Amino acid sequence: MGIKEGNVNLDATGRQILQRCGGVPLAITAIGSILCSKSLESEWLRVKDSEIWALEDEGKRILAVLMLSYEHLPPYMKQCFSFCSLFPKDSVMVKDELIGLWMANGFIPSRRLLDLHDTGCEIFSELTRRSFLQEIKEDVDGTVTCKMLDLIHDIATTIMGHGCCVIEPNERLKIPKTARHLFVHNSSSSTNIMDLSKLQPLHSLILGNEISFCGIYNLSNPAHNTAFKSLKQLRYLCLHDGNMKTLPESTIFLYNLQTLNLQYCHSLEMLPKDTRHLKNLKYLDLRSCSLLTSMPVGLGQLSCLRKLSMFVVGKDIGCGGIDELKELALVGELSITGLHNIKSLTEAKNANLKKKQNLSSLSLSWQVESLETSHHQHRNDEEILNVLQPHSSLKKLCIFGYQGDRFPYWMMDLLLPNLVEISLEDCEICDQLPPLGKLRFLKVLTIKVMGALKYIDSNFYGDMESSFPSLKVLEIGMAPCLEEWTTVNGREQFPLLRSLTIKCCPKLVKMPMLQSLKKLEIGGINVTLLKSLMMNATILTSLWINEVDELTDLPDGLLQNQKHLDSLTIVSSTLKSLSDMLDNLSTLEHLELESCLQLESLPAGLQNISSLKTLDLSQCDSLVSLPANGLQGLLSLSSLRI
Repeated sequence: MGIKEGNVNLDATGRQILQRCGGVPLAITAIGSILCSKSLESEWLRVKDSEIWALEDEGKRILAVLMLSYEHLPPYMKQCFSFCSLFPKDSVMVKDELIGLWMANGFIPSRRLLDLHDTGCEIFSELTRRSFLQEIKEDVDGTVTCKMLDLIHDIATTIMGHGCCVIEPNERLKIPKTARHLFVHNSSSSTNIMDLSKLQPLHSLILGNEISFCGIYNLSNPAHNTAFKSLKQLRYLCLHDGNMKTLPESTIFLYNLQTLNLQYCHSLEMLPKDTRHLKNLKYLDLRSCSLLTSMPVGLGQLSCLRKLSMFVVGKDIGCGGIDELKELALVGELSITGLHNIKSLTEAKNANLKKKQNLSSLSLSWQVESLETSHHQHRNDEEILNVLQPHSSLKKLCIFGYQGDRFPYWMMDLLLPNLVEISLEDCEICDQLPPLGKLRFLKVLTIKVMGALKYIDSNFYGDMESSFPSLKVLEIGMAPCLEEWTTVNGREQFPLLRSLTIKCCPKLVKMPMLQSLKKLEIGGINVTLLKSLMMNATILTSLWINEVDELTDLPDGLLQNQKHLDSLTIVSSTLKSLSDMLDNLSTLEHLELESCLQLESLPAGLQNISSLKTLDLSQCDSLVSLPANGLQGLLSLSSLRI
């Protein structure tokens, strides 16, 4: 609990405080978060002798402890905590959305050397450490989410009073005049009719699907172009409307708006043409707005804009060109789509990507077309990509639909040395990969749909003693012409590779030895490559085999050396029998056989896998019997699906 060296009395005091917490983890964490920054004995004694410990009811005592922890927060952090009551109980809150809300409402103090978002991350971490935010999770894309316990949500709601208002599903709209932040759930009730003109003091507005405004259910309806005109104080607007095709033109009157979150507007086709008037806009979230066809002219005039998740290059006259990005000091992630619509090299160069040192992730996308169509239209993808060179600090690069013959000089010469993740997809004409093995920090590499790729040669590894020294995840798929993958003798290759996925590479028969693999997913390859991979990968914990060509039986000895395998999945319409070596898999816990249409029986060795917990036999229509002695040996089995 933060005991400092030399304060010997604190140990005894701390034990007394711990005893008074009654073994309740939430109370212990809350008290610990207070004491960790206290070094004086008097401060610890003040907590020990607090009157909260006299409360007989345990629930009230825990509540008092949490309130005590709250009181020790700095004022700005108190605001951030209580604001979380805007979200309904048991809501999954997204870290970046929370921070965006805090920033838009001015809760985060400005520090000279620290970005507001970074300060917001510190606040999030502190609220987590104090257990005010719990169930922290991070998905594969790096999105961090959290939840709030009901008890803690009650505290936040009590503190916030009527400042935050939540309208639950099918609940009548009763919005206090003091409300400054409003969250309206999805609703199908015709009684939920919102008159936005009466909500002028609002600072934050989050709206679900099918919310009716003054009797109009479609925000795109021309009759509703004045919907937001009265909300002059609004700083944060989030719309969860999957049917909305256009925003009301009145959105441009939200002069104080700092965040416009349209992430869930999957049908959105265009932004208001005068979006440039939103002079205070800092965040424009367009993730998943896949139907957007262009950006409005003048977007580059938004000098405060820091985060723009997506920019769409339109093909029509009157659309904003990619050069709108020139003066924008963007940070974080940026996806640029519609690059085939760029009208000139000058326009592309003026995007000024090379100067955007605060971008961490960049995605560049062309429309995927047939080779005949792209040649007929004389696409200049190579010239365009050459002038779209990012800043050397970039961490993640994705290229989709590129139809050039070779990758640009800034990839071939490795002018992006800090890359951690690369994805190359639908680059159908490229027949050579850059020397990516020289990238010291590269951890994730995805190569998909490269129809012209025939050889992966020594150039791919570079000239370092150890190639791909940090790579952990590698995926190669849809390379139908790939025949040969060269092994460079005398050099270490892929020393840290843990996960490999190879799909739809039917001509590939040989790969480098990969002895560090823990996870292997293979499909659309031949049996020769399967045996070669399995011979060297002896510490696998997860194996997924999907439609390996001509696989009727598991080759002899295929699983013989797999002493660590935890999960095995086989999807094969040609498989007729399994190896009797299954009982060799002493650590196997999950076995799934899916769409094994010709499999008639299971091997006798199956019943000896005492570690097996789940057995899934889906769509194995020809299966007529289980092992002779049934499944009685599967002592750990808890789930059986047939």
